[in-house]
Amino acid sequence: LLVLMSVFAIMKYNPRPVTLFTAMKDIPQIILIGEDDFSQVITSTELDLTSHLYSRQRTYTIMTPVGKILRVILPDSSLVWMNAQSRVDYSRTDCREISLDGEAYFQVKRDETSPFIVKVGEIKAKVLGTSFNIRGYSKEQMHITLLTGSLALESDDDMSRIMEQGEDLTLQQGDFLIRKIDEVTEPLWTTGYFAFDDVPLYDLLCELGRWYNINVV
Repeated sequence: LLVLMSVFAIMKYNPRPVTLFTAMKDIPQIILIGEDDFSQVITSTELDLTSHLYSRQRTYTIMTPVGKILRVILPDSSLVWMNAQSRVDYSRTDCREISLDGEAYFQVKRDETSPFIVKVGEIKAKVLGTSFNIRGYSKEQMHITLLTGSLALESDDDMSRIMEQGEDLTLQQGDFLIRKIDEVTEPLWTTGYFAFDDVPLYDLLCELGRWYNINVV
């Protein structure tokens, strides 16, 4: 009877396909957008915003397509590695502010007179000088990994937390969940490699789809 019930349950089970990642028909280039209708296609793997070519720009929008990463030297000489299909909006005011959609690894130049603020989703991270990785793709679990220094975090729900070196933070149902990581090294994706350890299959397949521009169902 148990065997018959099991066979009936299996035959009745009809999984519905779910599209995790949709490939882009035309892979665009890396785009830099500034003020006064300024725009530029970036063909190299590095963008140096300390160059005199960009000295008049106070705000920047940088977009990377699928399958491409970009190393950015910000006007204050801080470094940002942008992962594939990411967007960074940067402005130079009294403080250094960035809005991130996607994933980026930061090495922030210390400046106590000008805080460095990163806004991703519901989280705002404030630093003076440190290195950290933020993964904030929409529909995927957010991760903030602190390599050196400390981070002051605030959420839209008025929660706050100070992250210490070697901690990885996720946001689940409005709560900060923090775990310790064994090795504190630069993320491998900045060098073109993958490393997956205890990662949800959803996130893994989306990462492969984003890098190789393939449909994942």
